[in-house]
Amino acid sequence: MQKWFAAALLAAGISYGATVPVAASAQEVTLALPTTSLVFLPNYVAADRGFWQKRGLEVKTPIISGAGSSNAVLAGSAEFTTIGPGSTLRLIGRGQKLSIIGTTVDRFLLEFVLRKDVAEKLPVKPDADLAARVKALKGVSFGVDSINGYSHSFLRYLSGRYGLDPERDVVVSPVQPGNLVPSLAAKRIDGFIYGQPWSLQAVNDADGVIWISGVKGDVPELAPFSYMITIAKPETCQQRRAICEKLMAGLQDALDYIHADPDGTYEVLRRKLPQMNPQLLRQALDVVRPAIPRSTETKVAAIAKAQEFGVIGGMMTDDEQVKDWTPYIDNSFVRR
Repeated sequence: MQKWFAAALLAAGISYGATVPVAASAQEVTLALPTTSLVFLPNYVAADRGFWQKRGLEVKTPIISGAGSSNAVLAGSAEFTTIGPGSTLRLIGRGQKLSIIGTTVDRFLLEFVLRKDVAEKLPVKPDADLAARVKALKGVSFGVDSINGYSHSFLRYLSGRYGLDPERDVVVSPVQPGNLVPSLAAKRIDGFIYGQPWSLQAVNDADGVIWISGVKGDVPELAPFSYMITIAKPETCQQRRAICEKLMAGLQDALDYIHADPDGTYEVLRRKLPQMNPQLLRQALDVVRPAIPRSTETKVAAIAKAQEFGVIGGMMTDDEQVKDWTPYIDNSFVRR
């Protein structure tokens, strides 16, 4: 696979690892990202390896926090965003016109992490069935990145399914992602709910225990799941179809590269996240890579599952549910 991909790049006039010059007539577009995180790995690879540039597209990727990225697309200040589906599905459910034009992560990646001393006092072990592990969390204090965000919704989702009251039985506090592990180590919280690399860092550096893992398939009903999607306004891809084709072609090149060249992908992350411990970054990449799909295709069932998660997790109301997602998914840019 790696040799094939290298040959494909050479056939396109690009050496494996070369920096691609920007075409003189490159079209400039903006793809907003809500934060800096490993879940945006395909976006980082597409930019770093020049896959958008070789298509004649110059892509700016400003950070616009949280749901602000979706709002930027609606307002016209960004043509695209890659984001978790929560805010997008809610906006569509409220009547906003958005199109889902691709999926770049198709596995649910959040994890529950506990301090070892807390886990050892619970009445069940980390290998107990999921219902027992959820019920055992009564009285535990958790850090989440934001109230009503994805981490908080994961707690509500599991609580709703397995009989824990997330508003009364646990204590939830907003903690910035970079402070989750220090807060755990300082015993200011009993655990946290978040993804890579912080969950791995907690295990390596703060005596943490993975209690529930979406990565490892502890919650099989959350599959299939579109975890990271790329969206645009419908008229963007109707009136400027070429930029949507180029954007998604570059992301598909990135997916191919991630699966073909783990070492090259790691180097991309090292440049993007230079402050991160190299060993931890390598471990986190090994976890995230299997969640990167082979194709940018968005499956209706995966969006429907994300909607179900949003409703049970309190991110959406029943009235905001969409009965048929087919009209809102545009897979015409998928490489067949």
